Amino acid sequence: MKRLVLIVAAVAALALAASSAAGASTEYFNGVWHGTDLGDGSAQFLYISGGSTKTVVYYDTSAHPCRALGYSNPAVRVTGTGIVGNGGTTMTATDMNVVCVANPGVVLFQVTINFWVNGNGTISDDTSGGAFWLRGAA
Repeated sequence: MKRLVLIVAAVAALALAASSAAGASTEYFNGVWHGTDLGDGSAQFLYISGGSTKTVVYYDTSAHPCRALGYSNPAVRVTGTGIVGNGGTTMTATDMNVVCVANPGVVLFQVTINFWVNGNGTISDDTSGGAFWLRGAA
């Protein structure tokens, strides 16, 4: 009986998560998001705007590349374009230019960041060490 209850609870949780993600649209990602870098505990901010093609601006208050270069302000800004897919539940931001805020004229490198909608109203990405993003400014 316990096993049946666990199976029913798991199926219900999956159905709820799927219905939340299924309701996403190309506008779901739009807005201001905040999170914490699980690697170093620094604050992260994300701004996304647009239709199926997005403007994406990612800001981390203390990023390894800028710390390694010895900047007194180790913040990084990453900007580029994102494309929404899978019925609005994923977004891939390609050719994202990574610059240190202390020296914004120099592009250090480019990255691709993949985002996805979680069932609980947050989003996640594949570069923040498993962090998730909460809607709104911190």
